[in-house]
Amino acid sequence: MTEAETPRVAADVAVFAFRDGAMNVLLVRRRYEPYESYWALPGGLLAPDETLEEAAERELREETNVTDTYMEQLATFSELDRDPRGRVISCCYLALVDGGRVRLRPGSDAREAAWRPLEPLLRDTEKRTVLAFDHDRILAYARQRLAYKLEYQNVAWSLLPETFTLSELRRVYEAGIGRAFEPNNFRRIALGWGVLAESGERPTGGRPAAIYRFADRRPLILAQSARYRRSA
Repeated sequence: MTEAETPRVAADVAVFAFRDGAMNVLLVRRRYEPYESYWALPGGLLAPDETLEEAAERELREETNVTDTYMEQLATFSELDRDPRGRVISCCYLALVDGGRVRLRPGSDAREAAWRPLEPLLRDTEKRTVLAFDHDRILAYARQRLAYKLEYQNVAWSLLPETFTLSELRRVYEAGIGRAFEPNNFRRIALGWGVLAESGERPTGGRPAAIYRFADRRPLILAQSARYRRSA
């Protein structure tokens, strides 16, 4: 194999945040060809002196100014024609962040960085190519993984501020998993996870509601599954 035929390796990141009552994904508008002006997931080529995770974190920081996310490896995409410039194998990552603390700033490779509501975007990508490269496919897979993660692992803390009500937690789960939950059933199961603790705070005004925090902020397997009945 010649040097020109040697596959290059990239790291791409699907970043999700709960904003304005809906799950959002972070996209950048490309500045250069190929796919100039198309929206894409943040990402880029691996440097010789870094790991894939370091590349994912660097590209995310450089292209959007987002740091300190929960991040895990999602999947590898290696189709022969996924990049018109030549063979590029992409190791993709799933990242979760509290959207309220993020201040986006596009980098030199991106014209814009923006949050886009996830579900309308997925409906568009089912009909036509919306994102650059094969990022439509990557996003659909990442959305599926997000739902699985929320059902079985303690990762919702990364999508929320330090303290929250159970109603706020339930809305994150509804947006992340994609179905409505009966409030009392959700309360029973969420408190049964063994990872929540009351913060001692009370909201001002309106009906009093307990304020919670995550006593354990590790991706543990939850004591009870979040698979419960769809509300009527």
